[in-house]
Amino acid sequence: MILSLPPWRRAIALGLRQRTVAVAVAGAAAILACAAASGELFLSSASSESLHRLVAARCPDAPYPALRVIGTQPGSGSSIPDVVPLETATLRAVTTLETAVPRQFARSGLPAPQRFWLTAGIQVRTPRAPGFLTSWYYRDGQFAHVRAIDHIAGHGIWITDTAAKTTGLTLGSRLPDSGERVVGIFRDPATYPVAPYWCSQKRQFEATSLVQSEPVPSPVLVTDPATYLHTIGFLNDYTDIEWWAPIDTRGLTLQRAHRILTAESTATRALAHAAPSTARMTFVVQQQAGGAQNALADMTARAELLRRGLHGPVVPIAIGGALIALLLVGAAGSLWVDRRRGEVRLLGARGVSPSALGAKAMLEMSVPLVAGTAAGWALAIGLVRVLGPGGAFDATAPTTAAITAGIGVVAGIALLGVVAAVRSRAAIERVVGARSSWAAVVPWEIVVLIAAGLMFWRLHGEKSVRQVNGVALVNELLVAFPLVFALGAVTLVVRLVGGGLLLVNRRAARWPVAGYLAARRIAGARVVSVTLLAAAGLPIAVLVYAGATTATTRKTVEAKATVYSGAPVSVASTDAMHPTPALDAAGTLLRRYSGPEVQVGGHQAEVLAIDPETFGRYAFWDHRFADRSLPALMSALRAPGRTPPVLLIPTPGNAAAGPARGATAALALGITTLPVRVADRPITFPGIHDAYDALVVIDARRLPAVDPNVEYVSEVWSTKPHAEVLAAMATQGAREFYQITPVGVIDATSYLSVSWTFGYLEALAALVGVVAVGGLLLYLATRARSRSVSYTLGRRMGLSRASHLRSLVGELAALLLAAYAVGTGIGLLAVLSVYSSLDVDPARRPPALLTTPGTMFVGSLIAVLVTIAGAVWLAQHVADRARPADVMRLET
Repeated sequence: MILSLPPWRRAIALGLRQRTVAVAVAGAAAILACAAASGELFLSSASSESLHRLVAARCPDAPYPALRVIGTQPGSGSSIPDVVPLETATLRAVTTLETAVPRQFARSGLPAPQRFWLTAGIQVRTPRAPGFLTSWYYRDGQFAHVRAIDHIAGHGIWITDTAAKTTGLTLGSRLPDSGERVVGIFRDPATYPVAPYWCSQKRQFEATSLVQSEPVPSPVLVTDPATYLHTIGFLNDYTDIEWWAPIDTRGLTLQRAHRILTAESTATRALAHAAPSTARMTFVVQQQAGGAQNALADMTARAELLRRGLHGPVVPIAIGGALIALLLVGAAGSLWVDRRRGEVRLLGARGVSPSALGAKAMLEMSVPLVAGTAAGWALAIGLVRVLGPGGAFDATAPTTAAITAGIGVVAGIALLGVVAAVRSRAAIERVVGARSSWAAVVPWEIVVLIAAGLMFWRLHGEKSVRQVNGVALVNELLVAFPLVFALGAVTLVVRLVGGGLLLVNRRAARWPVAGYLAARRIAGARVVSVTLLAAAGLPIAVLVYAGATTATTRKTVEAKATVYSGAPVSVASTDAMHPTPALDAAGTLLRRYSGPEVQVGGHQAEVLAIDPETFGRYAFWDHRFADRSLPALMSALRAPGRTPPVLLIPTPGNAAAGPARGATAALALGITTLPVRVADRPITFPGIHDAYDALVVIDARRLPAVDPNVEYVSEVWSTKPHAEVLAAMATQGAREFYQITPVGVIDATSYLSVSWTFGYLEALAALVGVVAVGGLLLYLATRARSRSVSYTLGRRMGLSRASHLRSLVGELAALLLAAYAVGTGIGLLAVLSVYSSLDVDPARRPPALLTTPGTMFVGSLIAVLVTIAGAVWLAQHVADRARPADVMRLET
C-alpha cells in the first residue's frame, strides 16, 4: 500500500518541521472551527442573555413560579378568580396546603415556597377614620424589608407612620372591629424609593391616576399566618392565597427555564385538588395567570422568539466565516504544491497518482488542522463568553459546537487534499506552453454578483427589520447580501488587478532597484499575489460593513430610546411641581398633557410645556433632528408676541399634516383654547411618546391655566443620578409615578437582536481577519526559497541589505494596503446601499442615522501597518539566515 512507503510514513513529522506553514494552517483551522462553533454558542448565549434582561427589567419576583387557590361555588358555574372567600372551609383548605405545597415543591425540584397573602383595598374602622383604606399583607421575611420605627413583642399588625397619624392608632392599640393589636410602626413606603422586595406591590403604595391623586391603600403587615387568616376571616373579605417558588435567576438559561416550567406544571397537577372541598365551595390550586409573578413562561417565549429570529441571520454569518477560513485551508493545499513542486514532479515521474499526493498533503497538515480545531473550539467558547451577549450557555451548547467544529475540520482536510491533488495533476501532466483552459478565463464572479443583486432586490422588497411580539427580528438577507456581494466584488477586483500586473511587470525595469524587485516578485507569482489580496480584502470588507451597520443600528436605537425618554433620566409624578433652584439644579421641569381632549389645528396631539431656560441643559439632542440648533429653537419659543410660538413635530407617517411653519392654529386642552403660532417643525424632538399623534412644544410660562380634567404628568428630565432627582422632587412633596430611561425604553430585548446580529458579524469579521495573516504567512513560506535565491544572487551582484529591505516593504505594503483599500471601499459601498433599511422601528423617530466608526478604520489600518512591519521583519530575517551554499544548491 502506498501509504506505507517512507514519503507518506514521514509525512506527519515532515509537516511539523515546516513551522511557518504549520502555524498558518493551524490558525486557519482555528478560525474555521471558531466560526463553525460560534453560531450555536452565540444563539445559546443570546437567548440566555435576553432572558436575563427580561428578568432584570421586571421585579425580582416576577419569574417566580406562583400557585394560588381558586374558589368555585358548585352549581353556580361561576368561579371567583384570584380570590378565595375566607370561611371555615377555606381555613381548613389553606391549613392542608400549608403542608402539601412545600412537600410537592421539593418533589418537583422547586425551592422551598414563600407565602404571599394579600387582601387589597378594604376599609377598616379606626378611632379617627371610620373608613380607612388598607391592604393587608403576610409575606415570609417581610419585616426585614421595611424601615421599622418602633415595635413591641406579640402577635398583631404593623402599620405605617402615616397611618398612625391619620387613624390615631399607637403601639398597643386595637382595631375596634377585629380586635387586632398594633405591635409595630414602620415608615410609609410611599415616602422613599420602593425596595426590590416590594417592587411587584408598588401599585398598592402609590397613586395611579393621571388626572388627580386617588386614595392609596395603606399597607398593613400581619405578624404571622394564623393571625392573618383569623383577621381576614373576621373581616369577611376576599384575599389572595399564594405560594411562590423563589428560584435563583443567576446564570438562568433557556434550557433551565424550561425545566423550571416543567417542574411548576408537575407541582400544579399534583396539588390541583389537594385542598379539601365542601358542599358550598370547591378549591382548586392553579398557576397564577396575569399577575405580577409567574412571568417566566412569557419571558421564555420571548427569548425563544429572539433565538428563532437570530437563527436566520446568524447561520449565514457563521457559514460565511467558516467558508472564508475554509478557503485558506484549501489555499494551503495549493501553496503546498507550489512549495514542494520539485518533490511533486519527482514522485509523479515515478508513477505516484495525484490522489496519493493529495493524501500526502493531508497527512502533513493533519496535526496542525486537528490542533487548530481544538484551539478554535476553546476560542469560540471564550470569545462568546467575553464578547458575546452573555456568559451563560445551555448545557448542550458546547457539545453541539464541538460536533460542528469537527465537521468543519473534516471538510477542511478533505478540501486541502482535493486542492493539492488537482494542483499536483496540473504540475505533473500539463504540457509546457499549453494555453489556459476557457474555464480559467471566464469571470465566474459575475454570477456571484448577479446573486448579490437578486438578494439586494429582494431585500428592498421586504422589511429589513420586522417586529414580532415586540422583538425586532433581522431579515437574513441583510447579512447574506454583503457576504455574497463582498465575495463577488473582491474576486472581480482581484481578477482585474491580476491582469494589470502584466503591465506593471513590463514597466518595472525603469524603476529603482527596490521597486523593481518588489514588482517582479508580485507579478512573477500572480496567482499567489492575488490570492493574498483576496484573503486580506474580503474580511476587511465584511468588517467595514459589520462595523458601520452595527454603529448605525446602535446609534439609531440609542437615539430612538433617548428621544422617547427625553433625557438619560426622566422621572414623572402626578403631584404638582413648580421650578425652584433645587429642582433646576437637578433637572428641567416640564408638564405633559395628553388624551383625546388635547388637539392642535383639529388634530390630536401631545403637549410638552417646557422651561426653555433649562431645557437645553438636560434634553437629548442630535444635530440631524432639525434644520436649526436646539439653542435656536429655544430662542424661538421665547420670542415675544401676543400669540405664543410653538414647535410642531408631526407624525412620521404624515409629515405634512398639521399647520405649516409660520401658520397660526388653535391649541385645545379640554375647554382651554388658545391661538398659537408654529415657529418651526423639527423632524423629531426629545420626549415623543405617541407615534401616532403630533407633539406640540410650548413655553410653560406662555400657557394659561389648563382645564383640570385634562390628563397630565409632571416630568423632570436630568443627566444626574436618579436619587438626586428624587431628592429635589421631595423638597416639594412630589412622589415618583414612574421612571423612564433609554435602557428601559429598549425594553430588554426589543432591539437587542439587531445590535447582537451585527455585533456578531463584526466580531467574526475581525476574527476572520486573522485569515489574512495566515494567508500572508503562507505567501511568505511559498516565496521563501525564490526570495532567498534572488537575495543571495543579488548580494553577489552588489545588492545592499537596505535595498532588499525596502523592496520587501514595497512588496508587502502594495499588497496589503491595496487589500485594505479594496475591502474598505467595497464594505462602504455595501453599507450605503442598505443603511436606510436599518430603521428598527419606523413608527418611532428618528430614522436610521448613518454612522461610520472612525476608530474602526484607524484601528484596522494600524493593524495592517503592524502586520506589514512584522512580515517584512520575518522575511528579511529568513533571508539573512539563509546559507548561500544551501541556497545555490536549491535545497529545501
